[in-house]
Amino acid sequence: MSRLLFNCTSVSLTLALPMMVFLKHNAYPLASHEVVVIFLAIAIIGAALGAVGSLVGPMRRLPCRGIAMMLGVMFLVTLILPSGQPVVSEGELDGLNQDLPFVLHIVLDAQIGIGGIPLELERAPYVKREMRGFYQENEFQLYGGAYSRFYNTTYSMRNLLNYGLKSATSEFSDGSVLLRGNDWFDRLHEQGYRISVIQPDYLRYVEHPDAGDRAVTYRLGGAIQPLSRTAVSTKDKALLIVGSCLKASRYLRPLLVDRVIPLTHLGSMEMMAEVAGQVANANRGQAIFAHILLPHGPYAFSEYCALDADIGNWLPSKSRDAAPWRNTSESRATRYRAYLKQVLCVQERLNDIFQVLRDRGMWEDSIIIIHGDHGSRINMVPALPGTADLMTDQDYFDAFSALFAVKRPGIPGGYFDAQLPIDHLFQRMFLEGVALDDAELENNPFVFIMGEGSMLGSTMPKRRR
Repeated sequence: MSRLLFNCTSVSLTLALPMMVFLKHNAYPLASHEVVVIFLAIAIIGAALGAVGSLVGPMRRLPCRGIAMMLGVMFLVTLILPSGQPVVSEGELDGLNQDLPFVLHIVLDAQIGIGGIPLELERAPYVKREMRGFYQENEFQLYGGAYSRFYNTTYSMRNLLNYGLKSATSEFSDGSVLLRGNDWFDRLHEQGYRISVIQPDYLRYVEHPDAGDRAVTYRLGGAIQPLSRTAVSTKDKALLIVGSCLKASRYLRPLLVDRVIPLTHLGSMEMMAEVAGQVANANRGQAIFAHILLPHGPYAFSEYCALDADIGNWLPSKSRDAAPWRNTSESRATRYRAYLKQVLCVQERLNDIFQVLRDRGMWEDSIIIIHGDHGSRINMVPALPGTADLMTDQDYFDAFSALFAVKRPGIPGGYFDAQLPIDHLFQRMFLEGVALDDAELENNPFVFIMGEGSMLGSTMPKRRR
């Protein structure tokens, strides 16, 4: 009987220990209902496996008492150790030059441009009008035909912030990337700015902030802590936590791709709240740079930013049932409907931030830059060299159309039809300070399609008016 008890305990603790490490790493509330459910399930499974192992197999010959005691100590030590830090804040802003205007630069991941919205969908014309009206009412120069030359975030942001692909990146074992070299940040520093960076861990713009700067890094890959603050059911929370834990394994991850719902949207909404909080305390001479994974999927928020409590409705940008394509026409339409709601939600949050600047008397002389990094990526044909010839015009718009909107003191807002890449617009506006038009580039729009170790230059279709 004692061997049976220690066998069951050993197996249960073997299963429970990685879960406890994962929960502590994410600073997840251990007293929550979903955590209790998870450990009860582990205890039942461990007891069943331990009972079988007591009758057959190598467990009959193992020193189960010693193993159980060792695992128990490890479990208790993990329990009392300090929790991880899903959000890391480093540095303090100081030495602000208040003769400089405040700068707010927000990258909205997967934010499609107005010219790329597929108008055949029922609510698309309404969303297009709402987007155009929102930016024009807030005095932005809005470029409806803007597009990214790259489908990949890392290449797109390297190209834009460095006025060309001349920056190296460092990749870490967890797949995250550090952008080494940043001409835009260097230019801000030269002008006398202090920079506050709000960044996701998967693409970091600074490793450690320079003196007088600040960086807040959100761990979004595999992070589960924001889930505890939602109205999702206990059962679904438990399933999401277990799935995220299993996906954290380098061995299981390939088997779970597209089968575990990432929770990046939850952390990203909290990043947006961080931006609002910093703006509420910002001063002239400060530049806030934030990369937010919204309206990037999963698409789970209503147009008024209410989270759908049914995780079955949280949709990614592609359907695995459509493989080897990214979507069928039906799955694409379903995803776009959810995506466009999230686009409107993002505008709600931006409007809150803009109102803070107005209330503080900082709106008129602030510089605000808002742009996407690529399209919605709710395309049907993959944007890869091997399938580029099969891509339709709308596939290109879905893949590469990107928002680009800028508000600058003393410069009237307006809407511009020019079909120009976001890196070109950014460079002309903030580096060269010259006219933004470029007839040759507009008449010959092109993008880079990358994959399979190759890069293909391809013509971007002419945008629809």
